[in-house]
Amino acid sequence: DHVLPAGLASLIDHVEATTANGGETVLGGYQSMLMQLFNMCGLAPADHTVRTISMAAGQAATAIAVLRSGGALFTRFTNGVGAAVSLSTAGSARMRQCLWFQGESDQANANYVAEFIAMAGEIDTMARAATGQDEPCLTLTYQMDRPKSALWFADAAAQSPLIQIFAPSY
Repeated sequence: DHVLPAGLASLIDHVEATTANGGETVLGGYQSMLMQLFNMCGLAPADHTVRTISMAAGQAATAIAVLRSGGALFTRFTNGVGAAVSLSTAGSARMRQCLWFQGESDQANANYVAEFIAMAGEIDTMARAATGQDEPCLTLTYQMDRPKSALWFADAAAQSPLIQIFAPSY
């Protein structure tokens, strides 16, 4: 059993079920790293104004076309963001970033870069509408160990200010 460090009782690890495709582990690691950072800095949740809520609105082995705006999974994502906004003090919610981990199912998709850039715009539009924020919502991604995806993410980041690569993952 995982025990939260002292002062971090209000943070809950994000746990994702393992699937036939190996599960999605990066999001859980992200939450654990945040807890460690807060602990190392001596920050109790009540002592800072930054809150993080994570969710995995997609599903394993799914092409980007299925994840984009207008589909059931994007609707689930939008509803999750709306629920997170409803938990905040009126007018205080911001969605500054979205972690994006996908691409393994699109290795034959010649239009992936354009679709990824368009989807980052859809996420930004949804975030601004849900929160009322003026600042953009960045889509943060990593260069996964699929040769095409690694190059596609680099191309997309070079073409769109909404997409940033934050760490390679091999």
